[in-house]
Order: sequence, then C-alpha cells, then structure tokens
Amino acid sequence: MDHDPENAKLRALEAEIQQAKTPSTTPKSLLDSSIRGNNIGYSFVASVLGCTFIGWLIDKVANTNPWGVIVFLFVGFALGIVKAWQSLSLSKQD
Repeated sequence: MDHDPENAKLRALEAEIQQAKTPSTTPKSLLDSSIRGNNIGYSFVASVLGCTFIGWLIDKVANTNPWGVIVFLFVGFALGIVKAWQSLSLSKQD
C-alpha cells in the first residue's frame, strides 16, 4: 500500500514541478486588453507629437516662435485624451 505521507508529499511536489515546467499560455482576454492598452498609449503619443509637429511647421512658416508649438502641444494633449476616452468607452461596451 502506498499510504506513506512522504510519498504523497513527493508526488505532490513532482506534480507541481511538472506543472511549472509546462509553458503557460496567456489568456486571450488578457492579451486583447494589453494590445488595446498599448494602442491607446500609442494613439495618445502620436496625437501629441503630430500636433506639436504641426505647430512647429506653423511657427516656421508664420515666424511665430514658440506660440504654434505651445498651442498645438495643448491641442494634441486634449486630442489624445479625447481619443483615449473614446477608446475606453468603446472597450467597456464590448
């Protein structure tokens, strides 16, 4: 009979080791939310950088340094927040 407590502990430990060795898969929902979060972050940064670049171009053409960059930096920040808010609102509906 194999009712020895030491053997039971050993088998449990071997099962845990085997489970730790097997590669775990990331749940699809966790991966989807990670990708969605990255997209929101990239969209925010792109909005800020894109609007700042537009402000820089306006400054060069109209010779209004640094007002174009400052104004469009805030516009890009506001646009990034609005886009992030919309993305989060859509993700809650899914």
